[in-house]
Amino acid sequence: MMPMRVRQPSSDIEDLLAEAEQASGALMVRREGARDSAVAALRALEERMQAAIAGDTLRGLSDLAYDPTGRSRDSTPLQAANIYGDRRYGIDAVAPVNGKPTLVWTKDAVLALMWRVGVGVETRPVGDEELTAQDLEPAMRAAHTVLERHVMRAEKTHATYERVDALAKKVLESMGGLSPAK
Repeated sequence: MMPMRVRQPSSDIEDLLAEAEQASGALMVRREGARDSAVAALRALEERMQAAIAGDTLRGLSDLAYDPTGRSRDSTPLQAANIYGDRRYGIDAVAPVNGKPTLVWTKDAVLALMWRVGVGVETRPVGDEELTAQDLEPAMRAAHTVLERHVMRAEKTHATYERVDALAKKVLESMGGLSPAK
């Protein structure tokens, strides 16, 4: 951060205008460069997350379509992670009731906008032009949490399938050596 300069009230306004023009120009160039880099990083992360789950869905996501007012218990669930979740619920914060779109990671590892419509929610993939440089950091934090949950849930589910498989083989063996159907 640049140190603040103490100016006398009689400072030359032309100098200030020239400095303001230079500072604003540099800021606009830096902002566009940062936004372009952030969009590229978000799209690369999205692509890599999709490759990592290889057709599976992200596990451990909450239903963001839940209606906190209790008016509707029959809305279609939406498993996703709210990138701009609140302090209390983090990525599990439900869709805002004001209808304002919020950025989410869907269960298919797609960056999308989600918004409340009546008692339900709608989503659509977010366009590059709708992303900002400021979206990168919260999206990365949310992706980290989502991937940790996914790994934990996938490992737990894998262990369950191992137990089922072992039990099934014991049952088949006890029934005279029948082999599992393929």
